[in-house]
Amino acid sequence: MLVNDAYNANPASMESALAALVERAGGARTVAVLGHMAELGPDAPRWHAEVGEACARLGIGVVIGVGEPGYATAATACEWHAAADVAAAAELLPRVLQPGDFVLLKGSRSAGIERLAEVAQ
Repeated sequence: MLVNDAYNANPASMESALAALVERAGGARTVAVLGHMAELGPDAPRWHAEVGEACARLGIGVVIGVGEPGYATAATACEWHAAADVAAAAELLPRVLQPGDFVLLKGSRSAGIERLAEVAQ
């Protein structure tokens, strides 16, 4: 199943989307493909790190950080992959996905994460 919520992102909407993904998956493996959250100001690194921590706390199975958003703190508890950009994520995603995965695409519109929808299905 794919949830394409790649139009807008802020810390609260990211955490809500991640929690909804886990709930909807009902124990199935979850994959979060996360682009940056735009327009957060000087606290952006902290907000991105907190979303990474939420991934770990919520038990997201796989996190793919696209670009340099700073979600890497999830690497301590989740299977972590970094993709330099959307093109790299498009190459990585088919190698990571497994049948039955529940996938979330989430990021600010400027991240272009929605372009991964076809690959993620």
